[in-house]
Amino acid sequence: KYDPQHAIIQDCKKIGYYKLGTYYVEVNTFPILKKHVNVELGKRYTLIIGKPGNLIIDKPSTISALKMYENKFRAWRENKEINLNEKANYTLKIQPGEYKFTWLEDNKLKEAIIIVQSDKTERIYFNN
Repeated sequence: KYDPQHAIIQDCKKIGYYKLGTYYVEVNTFPILKKHVNVELGKRYTLIIGKPGNLIIDKPSTISALKMYENKFRAWRENKEINLNEKANYTLKIQPGEYKFTWLEDNKLKEAIIIVQSDKTERIYFNN
């Protein structure tokens, strides 16, 4: 269970030593990497953080927002709403994985499924 009063902020390049027990870990990536780690006596743990890929969103003027879903354990979990009102295009640094984006276009719900790979660039294509 997360308790902000007992949070530990640790630089990724440093080794930390922890008492035995189960820890909830969040890594400040996009989307946030969340793990439970059970620290046992005499064991060493390494969290592997994938190199991000790039996702380019060229926004048509008729679309103001996207909903982003992350594929977790074969189920789509809503992760973030991306407001597109301000700029014509966006580039997001995003962790490798499978994502679904939904948006309203001409009063119809549309979607795109994107697979992001480390150090690769993907693009969301819109129909108009």
